[in-house]
Amino acid sequence: MTFFFLAFFILYVAFAIFFVRSTWKTSSKLQRRLVIAFFVLLPSWDMVLGYIVYYASLPFVPKVAVYETAETDGIYYEGDYRNTVLIVKDWEGMEILVGPFDTNDFMRGYQYVESLVTGIQKGGLGKKVTVSPPVAYRCLPRNKEIGSPSQVLSKCAPAGDVRSRYVVKTKRLKFARNEMNFLEIYNRSTGQLLGEYGEVIRLGYDFIPFFIWLDWSEGNPERASCPENSRLWDFQYDVLKLRR
Repeated sequence: MTFFFLAFFILYVAFAIFFVRSTWKTSSKLQRRLVIAFFVLLPSWDMVLGYIVYYASLPFVPKVAVYETAETDGIYYEGDYRNTVLIVKDWEGMEILVGPFDTNDFMRGYQYVESLVTGIQKGGLGKKVTVSPPVAYRCLPRNKEIGSPSQVLSKCAPAGDVRSRYVVKTKRLKFARNEMNFLEIYNRSTGQLLGEYGEVIRLGYDFIPFFIWLDWSEGNPERASCPENSRLWDFQYDVLKLRR
């Protein structure tokens, strides 16, 4: 990939110089500026736009607000990140459905997790099958000891009726090199907003901002985010306390 990147970079720069020089005498001053701007922005437009969107959104998007807390035995999710269940094999080789979430809910002691599922996927790289209309699933820990730090798997099945009185709604927006995540927590009976969270992220680049919008980067580019430490995966615990 490094050799291909360098070769492509050299060819692109050489072509840009050749094109500008060959049209320099037959073009106006404005046309020359536009051509140069085109060759500069074509490989890096997403980074330029990413900076603009990131700093323009800082006064509006980031938010960490708790309006009221509640106690519950389980949490119900709707929206991005937690709307797909996976078909995997357990330790005995049997295929099971596992939850569309990390295991923090069970590790913290919650007895069940529910989610409005819109897709089922076999393994991490398998084809995703759309579930339409969406179906609510309930997931239970595989271990008898709830809250065990060794808890890594859950077992999920269609729930019928949602048990939790509260819903955590998540939404993800992605544009250029930016990502915005929103999380809202409601009382399902009254519609009351209990808390909300928002964050904006700007992805950087590995070496130079050269056609990274083609997604050929193999590294982990630096990123800027606000809030600096993401609360996307644990903010709900500030609002929905475990019932003791």
